Amino acid sequence: MNIIDEITDKPPPFDKSKWIGKGRKYPSKPLEVPLALIYYCDSLLEIAPEVQQQYIPNSRCTVKTLLARQVFNVSHSLATIKPRQCFSKNPPNDNGIQLGERQLPSKEWLTRMNEHFRQAVLDGMTSILDPQYPGSWLPMWCIAFWKEATEVLELQQAWKKSLQWVDEQIRISKSSETRRLMATGRAYVESLRWKEDTRIPGADGRNTTTVAFTTFLSHNAMMRTDHVNMMFAHLSERSEGDEPTDSMVVIETLRFMHEIERAKTQKDWNTPSKRFLQRLEERILAGDLEALVFPVHMPVEKHWITMRIDFRNQEIAFGEYIQWYKS
Repeated sequence: MNIIDEITDKPPPFDKSKWIGKGRKYPSKPLEVPLALIYYCDSLLEIAPEVQQQYIPNSRCTVKTLLARQVFNVSHSLATIKPRQCFSKNPPNDNGIQLGERQLPSKEWLTRMNEHFRQAVLDGMTSILDPQYPGSWLPMWCIAFWKEATEVLELQQAWKKSLQWVDEQIRISKSSETRRLMATGRAYVESLRWKEDTRIPGADGRNTTTVAFTTFLSHNAMMRTDHVNMMFAHLSERSEGDEPTDSMVVIETLRFMHEIERAKTQKDWNTPSKRFLQRLEERILAGDLEALVFPVHMPVEKHWITMRIDFRNQEIAFGEYIQWYKS
């Protein structure tokens, strides 16, 4: 049989009689966990579609729509029942349809519940107790719902703080042009989808979502790796779009720094260079490139600087490190 024919969307079969209620321990090493067991546990955490649609906003809805939604409330009372004791073999007596109307359990308690979940499945547990509503035994997927609802609440607050920061800049600015630009930016932020993979140049499409921009709109938040890479990718595109600049200067993204770091630890020096490095070398040797500009991270100082290599004058320059925030 062709291996392609064996690949299907169906999860591998799981024999519950060999795993559930047999006193087995959930494997501590990820590579030792059978794929069928992983799929089975994941299936128990699938939120009921009607609850998902009613309470969890779609990742494609805008920031403005997200902020207009009713905010979840988190319980600040201490749970009197330990997470391990909140699992039961009794079937659920509450379908969780009204779960979004209740207060969310604390993040710490929820983390502990998630830690015990997989072992509880092997122990034959089929429901969980909401500690704030004694006698309410819920389906296991409520753990996943609480986790998603907690994230929604946190991101609502993050987007709200970002817009408040923009509003503050508009209020304190003495320049009408700056106020106009900030107002335009605010409207743009509200139109963004609140949690969507961003495909803009320099972004990691697998890990970078629009949420990355919430920390960019702030006084004290440090620039993250994806912020720097997106910024330099944008500058690179702008320089390439200007023919005089493009003929003299190359602005590189973090890939240049990563290749330098890789070269420091590389044992096999015969490994061919990346194609972009080969093209860069060709331009330098041909003498048609005046300068190379690229970002560099200083791990000790926890700071980013810009480096500039001037090939014509044979100089290396870097941006001055100014500690503008309070330590």
